[in-house]
Amino acid sequence: MKYKVIVFLCLSVLSLLVVPAVNFSRGNMPLSSIDKWIVDRSVMYNTDFALPILSKALYPLGISISPGSVVVGKKGWMFLGDSEQNAISVHRDIGTDTAEKSAQIAISATAWNEWLKGAGVKKYVVMLSADKSSIYPEELPAWARADGQSRTDVLINSTDPAIYLDTRKILLAEKANSTSPLYYKTDTHWNTYGGWTAFQAMAKMVSSSENPPVFPGSGIGVVRSVDSRIGGDLSRFLRIQQDVVDQEVRLAFDDAAQIDTTLFNYDTGELIRSGGNTEVPSILQPTIVHSDSALNQKRVLWLRDSFGAAMAPFMAATFSDVLQVHYNRLDAASFMKVVDDFKPDYVIVTVVERSAFAPIFMTMPADRAVAIK
Repeated sequence: MKYKVIVFLCLSVLSLLVVPAVNFSRGNMPLSSIDKWIVDRSVMYNTDFALPILSKALYPLGISISPGSVVVGKKGWMFLGDSEQNAISVHRDIGTDTAEKSAQIAISATAWNEWLKGAGVKKYVVMLSADKSSIYPEELPAWARADGQSRTDVLINSTDPAIYLDTRKILLAEKANSTSPLYYKTDTHWNTYGGWTAFQAMAKMVSSSENPPVFPGSGIGVVRSVDSRIGGDLSRFLRIQQDVVDQEVRLAFDDAAQIDTTLFNYDTGELIRSGGNTEVPSILQPTIVHSDSALNQKRVLWLRDSFGAAMAPFMAATFSDVLQVHYNRLDAASFMKVVDDFKPDYVIVTVVERSAFAPIFMTMPADRAVAIK
């Protein structure tokens, strides 16, 4: 024990000498204009330079340098940690108010469905985009796995299946019949293949409406290749994005169904970009994606989050005008206004599973507003 204490003290003293020396050699220590020998101690002992090196060494051992943001699972799989929307805990702890909130969401969904029908909307669908941990639970550390009923189970059992789409079963079934991944190993999100699988399930629901639109054939969802790519957003949290390798699934869609799109800021009419049909990863402002060559000259109001990125090319290939808005930007009044102004044929919601209880989903149309606890 005495030997270990001595080693610890020696390493501590060594780090006190080495860290400032490294920062000084890297030009990270600006000297005070009053006294050249006085330096900013927060910079002197800044260990940021060492974190990528440390992370690269610990990651293969299943250790995260930022466990709040990223949990490292088996075989190098990364999962969102609890500091990001309680991503782990929401699957392990149902919570005492889940049943009450689920009942309120069910009432809200039915009320919005009725109101939207009155506004001329042909179909309203709320798609729950499965968290990666729901589809690849076997890659989680044992302590992070959920047992028994989840919050999502309670919600799905409460809501109308004609409105709410649970993508977990569809994705798990596809996973069981395919050797290609549906989600990125080092990223929060599903890949194009996962997005296409969920898109097809949504298409089936929309096709139940009167005079349904035409959807792309299932053949364009065939996997053509699985290529290598750099790490995703979770590896960026760990500062090793350039040091890890992930997989990119290429579909027949990439070659067979390419069209040109034009993106506009819905509020200002300003052109964002034109040409090609690629993912729309960020919707910081309401964005219209217009495509003359779409299969249907129809308008869709699409309330989405980042899980909509991989689905965006499929939506553009299907509908001529897709207004994409992040659901967190809306309350009941603004939701009603955008429907009145844009006059969509369909309203689709794509919400990641862990955000399914966001406040917008417990709101009501203004003429039936109720107090939400």
